[in-house]
Parts: sequence; structure tokens; C-alpha cells
Amino acid sequence: DHARAAYWGAATPTPGAANSGIMGLPALPRLWINEFQPDNVDGPTDNAGERDPWVEIYNAENTDLPLTGFFLTDTSSNLTRWAFPAGTMIGANAFELVWLEGQPDQASETDRHTTFRVSSPNGLLALVSTLNSRTTVVDYLTYQLVAPGQSYGLFPDGKPHTRQWFAHATPGTTNDPAAAPTVRINEWMASNTHTLLDPVFGGHPDWLELFNASGTDVDLSDWMLSDDPSVPAKFSIPTGVLIPPG
Repeated sequence: DHARAAYWGAATPTPGAANSGIMGLPALPRLWINEFQPDNVDGPTDNAGERDPWVEIYNAENTDLPLTGFFLTDTSSNLTRWAFPAGTMIGANAFELVWLEGQPDQASETDRHTTFRVSSPNGLLALVSTLNSRTTVVDYLTYQLVAPGQSYGLFPDGKPHTRQWFAHATPGTTNDPAAAPTVRINEWMASNTHTLLDPVFGGHPDWLELFNASGTDVDLSDWMLSDDPSVPAKFSIPTGVLIPPG
């Protein structure tokens, strides 16, 4: 593994024999793929007003770092697929957002757009360095079966532990591990002719039942119901409607 050999400093591979020694290499900067959203359906919009895939890089160092010589890629066969523009800086303990939609013509001084679009629901994303004449994978992730609207990343920010899915995407800010409200369509009847009578207006209208599986009240104010994915706001639940736990 070339990247791992470069990182750990093996001088010459010696399988089956005594190790040949080590080379002193500069430490890699603590840059992390902190949050990633490959299927952005209701999250942030880019400078063209489009909801596209994005990644957030986090600088865990206490000093500003240049991103010249760093790359993003979605394939192990081309580690230098997209380069950060020369002169790009990331502040100390700061975030850098990059759009992963393959529309570099939308790039500006403040908005980064890669030349490739990440796949969904499965794929790979890597942050790569070419500093010191070595191509090194600084951080990477693989993902599969992405749920629309979820993001994937580290918590706390910049801590290289097991990544997790987030219900609330937070591009450019601290990651939020709060779980999504566990309200589900638990039962419904689309042809109610005699089973349930409307106690207020009479008759037998079609109905659905919502169930709160969490342990706390959930405020349904302005939640929406629809039978058409292209028109999600067909009906808004009135302000002040709460559904208690269980």
C-alpha cells in the first residue's frame, strides 16, 4: 500500500526479510473529512441555488493551513482527480465546504465545485495530499445505502473515531448527533366506508395514524403531508399540535 508506506515511513519493502529501516517524514496535517452528504434532497443550496452533494473538510490544527497540493477523489484509480485551487486556505479549527456535483463552471472565489459528481447510494471519497513529493491518502470514507437527506461524518468534529449518520446536516458548522424525531405513519385506510366515523363532521373519510416511538413529545407544527412527492406541502399540520411519547 503506497499511501500507508509513505505515511508510516517504510524505506524499502522487504517481505520475508528484516525490515530495511525507516525514513523520517513530516507529520500529516490534521485535516479530516468531517461531514459528507451524497444525496442532498432538503439540505443546503450552492451558489447556483441547487441542492447538490457536498463535503465538509475540518482543520483540527490551531493554525491556518494551505490546501494547495491537496485533492479530492471518488476513485482509488485516480487519487488526484480534483485539486483545491492554488492559494486556498482553511482557518484554524475551521470548515471548508466543497460541492461534489461535477459543475466546475459554477466555482467562484468562495465556492468550490469539483470536476466529478459522487455516486449515490454507494461510493468512496478520499482527501489526498501530494506534499513532499508523495501521494498520500490523508483521510477517506466508504459508504453504502445512503438514505436521502442524511449526512455522514465525525462526532465530535475532527475526532477520528467511527463515523455515524446524522439526521440533521450541518454544513460549515459543528456536527449535530441529535436523532430525528421517530414519528411514523403507523396505520392508514384509503377506502374507509364504514370502519371509522368522523366524530366532528360525520361520514367515513379516509384516515391515517401517526405514532411517536420516542420518549418525548414531538411538536408537529408545520409538518407536512402529501400524496405527491413533487408537491410536498399539500397539507401543513396546524401550529401547536403535539404528539406525546408512545
